[in-house]
Amino acid sequence: MRFDRIFVGVLLCSMLQGCSIAQKPFEGRIVYQVEYTSLPDETGDVEAVLPQQLTAFIAGENLRVEQRTALAGNMVMIHKEKADSVYQSFTFLDQQVMLVKPVEKRPMRYRVLDGKQEKEFLGNPLHLKKLHASDGQKNIAWVSESYINPFKYDLPELKHLPLVFDMERNGIQMHLVAIKWNEEPIDETYFIIDPDAKRVTESMLSRILD
Repeated sequence: MRFDRIFVGVLLCSMLQGCSIAQKPFEGRIVYQVEYTSLPDETGDVEAVLPQQLTAFIAGENLRVEQRTALAGNMVMIHKEKADSVYQSFTFLDQQVMLVKPVEKRPMRYRVLDGKQEKEFLGNPLHLKKLHASDGQKNIAWVSESYINPFKYDLPELKHLPLVFDMERNGIQMHLVAIKWNEEPIDETYFIIDPDAKRVTESMLSRILD
């Protein structure tokens, strides 16, 4: 009788799309191509100096993002699992600084809907997710449902690892597409915060620029 119940449960799970797929932490690096789909009016013609690629170093929910800009040189963002702040390191007025941004609890921004579509991408099956914002903005994400989402700071509502997705940061709309994908060991030193960088807050930067 017990075997019959297990068999029926497995059969139902294979028939119903509501059954969740076991996820595992991704460990490796992913290079994303970045396209800017919308810029705030006050930014002017800055797209030429914005980074065209970014590299994400991922170990579960630990995330390090590296990119290079013409204005701020090499930029690094680190968000550690369950950390209460995000750290962004870059050059400002010829000095290496560390911008500390608290991770604030905020109401759910996106409602994630299953797009019911699949495709093969970089040798991985991806599933479409539709992200509907309360302001009417509609974004998409093609995700690998085998892995958890490390982009918790920008897309906390998304459960799975995105390889093709839309994202908004500081009013800038971006479309990211993975162009390289490697599962490999990532040393924990990638997620160490630089103790020598001068720490600043957004309010401090605003006062300097005003």
